[in-house]
Amino acid sequence: VPAEVMQDLTVMMSGEYREALPEWMQTATERGWRVAEAHLVELLEFGRGHPESRDALLPLLGKRGRWLATQNPDWKYALRFSLAEIEDVPDIEDDGAADTERLWQTGTKEERVALLHRLRRSAPAQARTLVESTWKQDASAERAEFVATFAAGLSMEDEPFLENTLDDKRKEARKAAQDLLTCLPDSRLCQRMWERARALVQLQTAPDTTAKPEAAGSLWERFKYVLQPKSIAAPAEIITVELPQACDKAMIRDGVEAKPSYSSIGEKTWWLTEILKCIPLSRWSKEWARPPSAIVAANRSPEWQRMLLESWTGALRNGEDDQDWAMALFACWGETAPNHLPVDVPWNNLLPPDVLETGILNLLDAAGQEIQFGNPAFALLTRYHVVWSVPLTRSLLTKLSGLEGNSYYIASSIGAYAPFIPSDLRAEFFAVWSKLAEKNTYLQGQMERSLALDAFRIEMRRKMDAAALQEN
Repeated sequence: VPAEVMQDLTVMMSGEYREALPEWMQTATERGWRVAEAHLVELLEFGRGHPESRDALLPLLGKRGRWLATQNPDWKYALRFSLAEIEDVPDIEDDGAADTERLWQTGTKEERVALLHRLRRSAPAQARTLVESTWKQDASAERAEFVATFAAGLSMEDEPFLENTLDDKRKEARKAAQDLLTCLPDSRLCQRMWERARALVQLQTAPDTTAKPEAAGSLWERFKYVLQPKSIAAPAEIITVELPQACDKAMIRDGVEAKPSYSSIGEKTWWLTEILKCIPLSRWSKEWARPPSAIVAANRSPEWQRMLLESWTGALRNGEDDQDWAMALFACWGETAPNHLPVDVPWNNLLPPDVLETGILNLLDAAGQEIQFGNPAFALLTRYHVVWSVPLTRSLLTKLSGLEGNSYYIASSIGAYAPFIPSDLRAEFFAVWSKLAEKNTYLQGQMERSLALDAFRIEMRRKMDAAALQEN
């Protein structure tokens, strides 16, 4: 890293302008830079105290940084390989078979996990063979970490091993195997869960006399119409639900917890939700021969609508990447329970930008919305890391201008909006922010800090661009 660029990293690691740190690390990695040896201890110490930054800083360590990490137990986190290192850095050479076997037999836990991470992306069968070769001798506490590496390169070839792991004595290993098996729609675990669910959750058809409305109205209305065209709404379909009557040993083996984790839900309802969360979304579409929009539209039972909606959304929260299902569920939340739309789902990664913006606009513009400060649009915007459109920004400014009473809720988010406001509206944005801050010293400080952060970011990018240009 060029010296003038390194100064900014030192400033951010000391605590100032830390919001710009992910941008700095990503840019440095993309340009193939590594931190100079004189700063490696400082960087490793920073990573020790800030786990959220470890994945980003690992590619900046280079070979010397990884060697240095072996000299201090506090830096052992750096002994594993990051995804960026595995895929982009050319200095990681493939070890010979004898060297790989020796490292697996004699390495530390961190070195063995690092080896599995690497092999799972290039030779997953070899990684699985290594784990199987020492499974009975390995400490039970380590097994779950080994199994978790199977997420890379996961296939049905791993299914027999993972199925056997369901009988492991260690709960953590069983849970890791259960999570992976639910990502394999053809696994025996998914099949068993579906057999349980199909007897309890059924799609029923009845005559329909309701006319399907034409596409018209707001952008949100037209979006919903696209999801539910006439062709899939000819029969009136509704999903019916029954509860399981017992939780047997086979269900427990497959990951169903016998006792609810919280007291506000009954045991039988809990068992059903535990079953449903293990069924891949693609299984519903395949077994019912319906697109996601038709299945979600059939979920109209007042008693169970929310439970099914949350169960399906849980699959997205757990990492399932299905854009059609994400669009259907996002539309359903926006229509039936907008103030309860889950904000911990990575909607920004699952939805096309125009669909996400349409949904956020619908949340901001909902007429008569009573819960201003609980509006999930504010949380969604903090994760929408692109320059926003003018209509979206204007809608946000209108909403902010109308806020009354305690504005501490928005104070925790408004600083995160500043980098994504289009340049033509930045003056108006800061004017609205200034008005909100007139009677709130906290907001005043936030705004001043945001302006200073903006100036720091601009100068930081200028230095990095100038250094890259000089290198070329």
